[in-house]
Amino acid sequence: SHTAVATATSMLVFGGISNVSGNALDDLWEFSFASNAWSPVHSNVSASWPSPRFGHTAVVVANNMIVFGGVNVGDRAADPSVWRYSSLNETWEQLSDSVPVALDVPYFHAAVGYGIKMIVSGGCSINSDIWDGGSLSLDEMSCSPPYRI
Repeated sequence: SHTAVATATSMLVFGGISNVSGNALDDLWEFSFASNAWSPVHSNVSASWPSPRFGHTAVVVANNMIVFGGVNVGDRAADPSVWRYSSLNETWEQLSDSVPVALDVPYFHAAVGYGIKMIVSGGCSINSDIWDGGSLSLDEMSCSPPYRI
């Protein structure tokens, strides 16, 4: 229930559910390809950090990790925020606190990064058991309407 993405120099793993407590996680771990070692990531500059979540997606766009959607364990509330983690600056930035209404808020969906877009498909949403998907433009935080697969 966590996500993993590969950048040019490492693999980043975010979120998921703790096997011990059953709580959603907001940890970020990095596996360095050069040193062949894991280390926890702590933001050097930003106090901002995504909320704990699982069932979210993460993609790489312009060598940054983009995190979208998912739910938390406590109240099973969907998280509509979109976050960017910069490995270069070691900082999180919240791109949006809510997605455009055309995308709804998905969880247990799939996504890929393509150019400056995050293409999202499948999963569930608060308003529907089956979510069709859409395209989220990360430069303008705009989206295409949902589409049928």
